[in-house]
Amino acid sequence: MEFEKISLKHKERAEACLCETPYGISESCFVSLFLWGEVYHTEVAFQDGLLFVRVGEDGCFRYMMPMGSGDLSYGLSLILDDAQKAGCEPTLIAVTDEMRERLESASPNTFSYEEARDSFDYIYDPKELVTLSGKKFHQKKGHVNRFRKEYGNRFCYETITRENLADVIAFQEKWFLQNIDRAESLKSEQKMLQCLFVNYFDLGVIGGLLRVDGSVVAYSVGTRLCRETMLVQAEKGDIAYHGVYQMINQQFVEHNCSEVTYLNREDDAGVEGLRKAKLSYQPIFLMRKYVARWKQ
Repeated sequence: MEFEKISLKHKERAEACLCETPYGISESCFVSLFLWGEVYHTEVAFQDGLLFVRVGEDGCFRYMMPMGSGDLSYGLSLILDDAQKAGCEPTLIAVTDEMRERLESASPNTFSYEEARDSFDYIYDPKELVTLSGKKFHQKKGHVNRFRKEYGNRFCYETITRENLADVIAFQEKWFLQNIDRAESLKSEQKMLQCLFVNYFDLGVIGGLLRVDGSVVAYSVGTRLCRETMLVQAEKGDIAYHGVYQMINQQFVEHNCSEVTYLNREDDAGVEGLRKAKLSYQPIFLMRKYVARWKQ
């Protein structure tokens, strides 16, 4: 099994494996793996119907559970062998409850599991986020209504195309410069977003933007995960426009999520403010994840 740096040439083959056993998590999306590839030093390998993913460098590797139609027990033995050759503790990341069941079936009592709360994905019902009906969404709907009332026919939603992508890039550069002092992690995110925009049309992502008086004030970009889930991977807004985040959220879902059952808005990375914001949108469940380690 030979690993190599993840690249666009792996897209079709990787997605076939990922959709063979769809888990609906952000880590099981080729686009996400590719976009964060440089930040996390992501590498992939293919063997006997399985996709292997590892992150890290200099022998400090962590692995995702093998995905695809191949034999899972065999795949796990290849990971164990690769980790031992690299001199690192064999560890699987982003293990869901469903994956945990498959691991135990394939290799009983081999792993210990540690819950990774900061990595839980937030899963929503798209229909709820379009209508924002009911008491639990009262505040969100109020922000959307205020945005509509304040900007009236001065605002519009557009699908991101070759004709307006440059406007989105310019908006993101401005947003980054205005917010970089807030968190060091934004530098890594900016690197990811630059990769997104350079490869936007080759990746097959879906995006939309909001304009007010002709200027971009927000955008959102996502990827369809196999059959039933839309994954939102980037969303930015200018908070000088009251309700801008609520509006871009509602508009993106309305225009792009009518054919999916779930909306995945990724994890909160343990950031308190982000966790509060994601919970405020009333997820229908959190996708639990674990770190799985081979027992000694």
